[in-house]
Amino acid sequence: MAISIDRRRYPARFALLLLAPIATFYVLTLSHGIQAGDGPELTTAAYRLGVPHPSGYPLYTLTGRLFSLVPLGSIAFRMNLFSALCGAAAAALLGGFLRREGASAVGAAFAAAALATSSALWRESASAEVYTLSLLFLALLLAVSPERRGETRRVFLFSFLAGLALTNHLSLVFLLPVLALRAVFAAGVSRWTAVSSALFFLLGLTPYLYLPVRASLDPLWNWGDPSTLDRFVAHVTGYGYWGYLGEGNTVGRFLSWLGGLGTKLTWGVYLLVPAGVVAMRRSHRPLLILVAGGTLLSLGYTLHFQINDPAAYFLPVYMLLATAIAFSTRFIPTKTAAPLFAVLIVVQAAQNAHSCDLHDRGVMDEYINNLLMTLDEGAALVAEGDSDTFGLLYALHAERRRPDITVWNAVLDLMPDGPLFEDLPTAGGRTRAKRERLRARLRSGGAVYAVSDRDELGLATFELVPYGLLYRYVRIGAAVGARRSGIWKEYHVGEARKVPRDGGYLERILAATYPLQESRLRLAEGKEEDAYTLLRKTEEMGDGLSVVLNNVGLAWYRAGRNDEARRLYTKAAAIARDGLPRLNLAYLSLEEGKVDEAKEHFRWVISHDPRLRYDALFALGRLLTAGGDRAEGERMLRAAAEERPYETAPLVELARSRVDEGRYGEARILFAKADRLAPGERRAGEFSIAAALEAGGETGEAADIYAALTGNPPADGDALEALALLRAGQGRDEEADSLFEILVGFDRNDPSRLNSYAWSLAERNRNLPRALDLARRAADLAPSDPYIADTHGWVLYRLGRCDEAVESLRDAMRLGYRGEGARYRLGLALVCAGKSDEGLALLRSALEADPESPHATEARRLLGGEG
Repeated sequence: MAISIDRRRYPARFALLLLAPIATFYVLTLSHGIQAGDGPELTTAAYRLGVPHPSGYPLYTLTGRLFSLVPLGSIAFRMNLFSALCGAAAAALLGGFLRREGASAVGAAFAAAALATSSALWRESASAEVYTLSLLFLALLLAVSPERRGETRRVFLFSFLAGLALTNHLSLVFLLPVLALRAVFAAGVSRWTAVSSALFFLLGLTPYLYLPVRASLDPLWNWGDPSTLDRFVAHVTGYGYWGYLGEGNTVGRFLSWLGGLGTKLTWGVYLLVPAGVVAMRRSHRPLLILVAGGTLLSLGYTLHFQINDPAAYFLPVYMLLATAIAFSTRFIPTKTAAPLFAVLIVVQAAQNAHSCDLHDRGVMDEYINNLLMTLDEGAALVAEGDSDTFGLLYALHAERRRPDITVWNAVLDLMPDGPLFEDLPTAGGRTRAKRERLRARLRSGGAVYAVSDRDELGLATFELVPYGLLYRYVRIGAAVGARRSGIWKEYHVGEARKVPRDGGYLERILAATYPLQESRLRLAEGKEEDAYTLLRKTEEMGDGLSVVLNNVGLAWYRAGRNDEARRLYTKAAAIARDGLPRLNLAYLSLEEGKVDEAKEHFRWVISHDPRLRYDALFALGRLLTAGGDRAEGERMLRAAAEERPYETAPLVELARSRVDEGRYGEARILFAKADRLAPGERRAGEFSIAAALEAGGETGEAADIYAALTGNPPADGDALEALALLRAGQGRDEEADSLFEILVGFDRNDPSRLNSYAWSLAERNRNLPRALDLARRAADLAPSDPYIADTHGWVLYRLGRCDEAVESLRDAMRLGYRGEGARYRLGLALVCAGKSDEGLALLRSALEADPESPHATEARRLLGGEG
């Protein structure tokens, strides 16, 4: 079935004339490496024939595979070239379409050039992404759309291309209704034609078959493993991203879009739109309806899509605006139009060049190179975001660099039982297995790093310390030697310094990463002023970026500067599309005792950010339950459990609520349900019940539970420690000491167990030489642990070595021990060491804050009855 194009009606030669200069322009300005965003993932998926993130983009993957094999430059350059040619073809086809529709040659050329030099299309054409191919299909649908009745072949071609377009990006589904209606009204469609068109449309969807077929072959990159029907449907429909389409401030996003129009096209170009609309209203009403309807539908979808950087989703809007611009020449003399339009294009290109010309922009390549430089031979990295995960994916599996390292992302675990897919029927526990393998690697002495200081492994004897751009897991007490502050001198940061203030969203985030991470390192080294200077620099670099402002606020919070943290969170919340800054404000308010304010923030997040609704429901549920509003709190916790039925935390919290009420049978049922999701929760539940019984004076029943958990012979160290402490509290010293000796025998290099035994002996004022030996060994293993330093000081005080006790207890407070007990113990040691004024002042303040402390009686005696 041949389709002929009437050159009088579709000037193909005109489109080709436009294609050459636009393509040349794009090739000269495209990136030669990877850029921040989804590009590195899409590039690797195409090159290695994998399955990228939803909706899978099979057409892009398959056509990109062909481009990735072209022996020209790096693999990244080839895929960038693919985007550039698609973008150039889209703009050129638009010019040809407008010429066919009756626009003048000058008007059609101007519209194509205006679209091509807009920052929206130019930026997307400079690096690998799916959006220029999607826009190319929009231009193709316009170009092949029938103009008159009887053009059945064009209807079939239109239908096929419409189906094919959806296999690249689903956003075009919102424009298809107006495009299809225009085609139907123009061609007139019989019942037979409609049925046949539907079949052609389905034929266009066949690239989606690539996803289950390729996934079943276990490719290198297999996001969601869509090899079964339920996972295939979830993947194609973008199941993991449904939360992005939740409720939000659509009006605010619209105003934000209006405010940024001047950075996409020059205002001089926009001023021509009304003239074009008037001209179309007179002679091209069907086309005007298409432009107006398509613009509204595309705007409505994009403004309701809650992502931080939606610029690419507005591309169809700019194409439709360019369509209107082409007809403005009806009101401008021909001799005036050509030079006027040329000036406008030159001005627009100059305006956008600094943010869109990426030919020498390599901040992402530089960032990944610096990460690879940081990692030891054979290291593992716990990644966090798209930039680090996708960039390392490209480096490891497209360029095949550093095959010795492994990368795991706890949030973007790609298997069907990972976090994005755990609530599907096929969910399992592979994520937990991966986490356990990393723990085993760490215990065996392997190097494990993380992109953030959020601990995903949860090992009590390890901590995360700043290590260049990363954090490294080290045994507690070995942190100082692992920081490698000198690594900053080895990094290349020239590209990060070149990123303009109005550059790409993700580029600016990457550039801000350097001073932000260095500030954390300086804080860890105690260089507070240097750290504060770097944080202020980061804030300036990230002005207008909620992600950066939120992260700077978090750094201020961890530096103990809550005032600065609140200022940054508030500033980020004012511009954020998500609720993360609000969530951080809620946590900060809670810490500061502003409970009502915290509740308000939590409720805002629940109402406005579907992706964070679970976190806010869970936090608010805990807050209300602890505050006495048990019924409302449990309602929130049940809602959180429904929101994420694969999470155990809401069930555990509900179970603990039952424990607090003494309803142990109901609590055990809930703990058992949680245990089915995450084995170990039943054991934790028994601990909670035993602790509640112990606190209520039912020490016999509590001891029975601890003994059952310990096993015979003893195997559970946590239960053994709890039983030993309980026996010590009962005055059964010999039994307690015997249990503690077994406990420290499990691992004589576990500082927390050594510390627990030493503390128990000191509190009972028993076998103090043994207590001192234990405390010293613990301090040698973990010199930066404030609790161990506190225990060491308290043992020294019990031994009467008061000056040494003061030194160690001061270290505990310097290292971060802020409890009232620490002030009591330091006050007692100071008085003992002869520093009565300072010691009594400390005791007085501690007594005012905590008059029920076990140390209160001794403090009152020394104060002569005060308080």
